[in-house]
Amino acid sequence: MNTFERSLTTTHIFFLFLLSGLLSVTGKAFRRAGLIAGVLLSMLVLSAHADTVTNTVADAEPDLQGAWVGTLQVGDNKLRLRFNVSREQDQPYQATMDSIDQGASGIPVSRVTVKQQHIELEIDAAQVLYVGEYQVASEQIQGQWQQGGQAFDLTLSRQQQEARKPQDPVKPYPYIEEQISFNNTAAGIQLAGTLTRPADTSHAVPAVVLISGSGPQDRDQQLLGHRPFLVLADYLTRQGFAVLRFDDRGIGKSGGTFYQATSLDFATDVAAAVRYLQQRIEIRADQIGLIGHSEGGLIAPVVAQQQEGVRFLVLLAAPGITGAEISANQFEQMLV
Repeated sequence: MNTFERSLTTTHIFFLFLLSGLLSVTGKAFRRAGLIAGVLLSMLVLSAHADTVTNTVADAEPDLQGAWVGTLQVGDNKLRLRFNVSREQDQPYQATMDSIDQGASGIPVSRVTVKQQHIELEIDAAQVLYVGEYQVASEQIQGQWQQGGQAFDLTLSRQQQEARKPQDPVKPYPYIEEQISFNNTAAGIQLAGTLTRPADTSHAVPAVVLISGSGPQDRDQQLLGHRPFLVLADYLTRQGFAVLRFDDRGIGKSGGTFYQATSLDFATDVAAAVRYLQQRIEIRADQIGLIGHSEGGLIAPVVAQQQEGVRFLVLLAAPGITGAEISANQFEQMLV
């Protein structure tokens, strides 16, 4: 029996009691009894309504967007983990995981399942399943990390937004900033990014495209509160370069699907970015270069070989071993 049903039953009993005494209740006593009954009925109905609202709030699907952190303890070892959860309007949740103490970041979460308060995060690459229940009162997710036939308790708490890093540029900028989009026609997707260029528009300027590293990255290559591509774009633009940085396909405001793409697919996205810059009258088409970080340092030479008009390359922490060796080393570090 729910609260509302209990309320009606209690009220019904009260009115039966009132009815049984009607013959002996007259005048003011009768009116007083009726008033009391009315007040009691109103209180009980309001209580039932409040209980219904509370249950509705508890059953509502929580907004999981943001960073969720927790500490996984296995024996004497503790491992801090962070899940970065995002969702575009009317789209399923997407997430990545950072293993903070192991220095691994951007690990793809294969599936995010949310059914009211029940939450599941699956990481196929590590054969991990996290199953938890969202707690409305504490705003935490209490659950278990399941891997290799074992289960470990893991409570996730929402991480408050980190303060701006001191190296982040502060608006207003002394240059022009545009939110742009361009098409990768071969892939049938549209990519979104930011173009910064010098305020002096009297002449065309050289330009660079920033290429992000492995894992799903936004245009700023945001990681642990840092925005290295934002900082790099700011510096280069102040030195007279136009800089284009964009969200990886399937990430942020870019279309497409990230998790099914290869390095060669990402190379076609960068080539599309180069062609976009070649069409801008503010850009010198004969002075366009690429700056690639990590996997981006692998992609940049591929683009330079395939796309006409790339005049120079800058490779930051580019891989010196095969991708298979890199992946093996990364997963080995995750399991240490």
